[in-house]
Amino acid sequence: MKIFARVVLGILVLVAIGAGGLYLALYPRHYDADEFENIAVLAASANELRQTELQRDGARGMLAVENWPEALRALSPKEIRVYPTGVLVRLRGFFSFESGLYFPAPRVAEKIEERREPIYEHLGSGVYSYKVEG
Repeated sequence: MKIFARVVLGILVLVAIGAGGLYLALYPRHYDADEFENIAVLAASANELRQTELQRDGARGMLAVENWPEALRALSPKEIRVYPTGVLVRLRGFFSFESGLYFPAPRVAEKIEERREPIYEHLGSGVYSYKVEG
């Protein structure tokens, strides 16, 4: 019986360690500007994408992979969402956790500090790191 209890305890410990590691690997984080080669090029690409999509058909929401600009595709995002208010590039995410880059429209950027969720951090050139903690 003692051997069985030790085996079960060992398995539970391994599962707990694995779950904790998975949680830490998937937990959203903010990005630093120096993680990206040229943040101004990313901003210009996202702004052009937003303008093009809105003029084309007023697209709102997830953008098909084949329509991703090369500069944003190079980030290997999970998805790109285009709205009149800006472009969201999700780099990490799991259930209600999410993080990535946000390229807001100028009128939105003026008031971004007032928002509570998602949490934004300005990286420069009108680009923000964002994270949603669930």
